[in-house]
Amino acid sequence: MSGVGQVAYSLLPKPLLKEYPTTVVVGWGMLLGSLPLLPASLRDHLFYQLINWQLANVLFIVVVGTVVACLCYINSLKFLSATIAQILGLFEPLTAALFSVLFLGQNLVLVEVL
Repeated sequence: MSGVGQVAYSLLPKPLLKEYPTTVVVGWGMLLGSLPLLPASLRDHLFYQLINWQLANVLFIVVVGTVVACLCYINSLKFLSATIAQILGLFEPLTAALFSVLFLGQNLVLVEVL
């Protein structure tokens, strides 16, 4: 299912990007993708328990880590084929691990390297 989702994530927006701006495609995708989880998030009341700095951290992760990253990826589909975009996306975990070792001083154990 994950593979099907990844392929759909790269192929479905391509025809839409020819007609609509990237922000519209991503906005509608995020809105429609979030609707099935809306009842669960309202039921748990998790966000009502957060204090200001925690809420600011969550909003930062949502905006920078999700919205900006998604906008960049979907916008790249205007210039790259879906295959090339997927191959480049496969390097993300590798670069995240490499940067965490180089800049954050993380130690990798053998299992993580494998």
